[in-house]
Amino acid sequence: MPTRQDVSSAASTVRSKLPSPGQAAFYGALGLGAALSVIEWPVALAVGAGTALVQRGRSASK
Repeated sequence: MPTRQDVSSAASTVRSKLPSPGQAAFYGALGLGAALSVIEWPVALAVGAGTALVQRGRSASK
């Protein structure tokens, strides 16, 4: 049975992998734009993937 410390550590790890509220809003807006056909879904996917790659590159270089 996991201890309280194990659960806390797991929750902390998951939180560190989640996007910030601003990033989540950006990805949500991309998804909404694609769902409403404001932008085509391949364009939304490319923009979202490119943004994620750039952000990972920035965080890795710090």
